[in-house]
Amino acid sequence: MRTHRLVLVSIALLAAASGSIAQDPGTQGQPVDPVAADVAKSVGSPRLAIRIAAARKVAGAGDAAVPALRAHVAKNGANSLPLTLVEALVENGGNGPGLTALLREWTLDRDFYWRAQCLRGLALRADTKRTEDVAVFTAAKQDPAWLARANAALGLARTGAFDEGGQPAWRSLLSDPDPRVPSRVAALVLPLAPEQDVLQELLDALGDTRTFLGDPWGNRRCTEALAALKQWAADTSLEPRPLTTPPQTVAWSAGAGLAGNRAAIDTLLATARRRTGAILREPVELRDPETAFDGGIEVFSCRNGDLFLRWTDSGTVAAGIEGDKRVQLPAEAWDALRTRLQQTTLAAENGTVVCDRMRLAHSATRTQHAVAPGSMPAPEAQWVLDLAGQLEQAGARELAVALRDRLQQFAAP
Repeated sequence: MRTHRLVLVSIALLAAASGSIAQDPGTQGQPVDPVAADVAKSVGSPRLAIRIAAARKVAGAGDAAVPALRAHVAKNGANSLPLTLVEALVENGGNGPGLTALLREWTLDRDFYWRAQCLRGLALRADTKRTEDVAVFTAAKQDPAWLARANAALGLARTGAFDEGGQPAWRSLLSDPDPRVPSRVAALVLPLAPEQDVLQELLDALGDTRTFLGDPWGNRRCTEALAALKQWAADTSLEPRPLTTPPQTVAWSAGAGLAGNRAAIDTLLATARRRTGAILREPVELRDPETAFDGGIEVFSCRNGDLFLRWTDSGTVAAGIEGDKRVQLPAEAWDALRTRLQQTTLAAENGTVVCDRMRLAHSATRTQHAVAPGSMPAPEAQWVLDLAGQLEQAGARELAVALRDRLQQFAAP
């Protein structure tokens, strides 16, 4: 009898122990939602590998993950979600109505860091039979964020939308003034529309080596254009007739320039001409201007759009990522501004930069300052305002307005 009682007690203890494992003590005995636990890991784990693995599990749950995601956002805000989780949902979350609705909400949230990525999620889930987001894609053609404009093109291409002139609605984005947009658009729509202007945009990007204050943005254009062209060239099902010999491999040597990649360019041109009959130009080198810049301001903002300014030591200000718009500031005004900048006590890192940031560079002191939203101290914010004032007096009112507009997001309250 005693042995029987001991067995019963042991069974009860084991049951209690197993129950404590399946429950969260912080929920007072309520069962743990495994998806919510994965959401928490994907956001808060100190180890990147665990965050990525948890994000994949959340995405794999599809619509079943939406309640846990909504609960997390309601408690912590959407901007607590890391890019790894958002991209996992975009690429691998399925096309259920619950997740699609959530991606749409995040796309329309102007303050959400990753709304352009969510727009891509809507685009990937759209097609000619699912066109409810055409209005969202159309509106995004005017978005201040370049990545949102580019991803809008994919949605418009997949839904087969046309503009008022009867042209494919995405095509006007090939003329976007930001050079990052046309090349990204061309890479996105190439499988759907391997047309002359799309192919030419990608070929032209192969020669881009331009930089902005050391950031190799031209090389990124080259890399993504090359990847799109190589994938397209490797798909032999697109050939107008069966090949008599195996297709040539496109081997590209990074850093060798166009001259060092002559064979790859010839292969890509031959493939494009054979498949489309298009008349295509040879790509040419796109290099930095010879101007020696002394510093500049770079703004990355998913909310308000990017802004690029560089200046020389003599006060010539070049606007735009290509630096093709020039404004000359008066010597006396510029000398005063330059002296104040040299005396800045701004830290190298100001606030916690997650996505949006302002970078202030000054080569005279070999320093660069990264500023998170709401983190620029008053003296430096006033310096930016005074620079905008001088630009306006020099006739660059539109540029001055844009600079003041961007500053609002980064100046400390």
